[in-house]
Formats: sequence, C-alpha cells, structure tokens
Amino acid sequence: MRTLLVHGEFYRELVRAQAVMNRKHLGVAGAAKTMGIIGRNLLRGQTNFVRAIWKFPSVYNADRQHGDHLREVRYELPVPDQRAVQQADRRELYIHQRPH
Repeated sequence: MRTLLVHGEFYRELVRAQAVMNRKHLGVAGAAKTMGIIGRNLLRGQTNFVRAIWKFPSVYNADRQHGDHLREVRYELPVPDQRAVQQADRRELYIHQRPH
C-alpha cells in the first residue's frame, strides 16, 4: 500500500512508531519481565538479545532507512501478474488424496 507522506517524513514516522513499540515491549519494564531469559542467555554468553534491546537508536534510524531507500536497486522483485486467478479445485490442493 502506498503512502501519501514524503519519504523522509514516512521514515521518521516509522521510526517513531518502532520506538514506541520498543519502549513498550523491550524497554526496562519489558526487560524486568524477561529477566530470567536475559539471565540465562548472559550465563551462556549470548549477548545479542540484550544488545538488540539497548542499541535501538543506532539500528532504527530514519536517515539511514531513507538513505537505503534512495540507493540504486540491485535486484528487483517481479511485479505479480495482474490477470485474474482462477479458483483451484480444493481437492487438488492436498498432497494426500482421500480414498474414494
């Protein structure tokens, strides 16, 4: 779905929404709720989850995302064929056919 916002404004809004979700689910309160998981991971030397929680501002950056948007496309996904798709027979969708 296309947006009516200018690209730079779109990415600022996107990052702001991601920040709200991050504070709600992955902030200090969220970390307190998942302290057992965090502790077990740290005891095993797995720090990626903890780093992901605290490095949010450096990862989700509107200017970086807008810059990525402006870069040349290296590969482009093909646009789906817009022709009408016929509805398949439901029996053909199953791998294993019922015995008659």
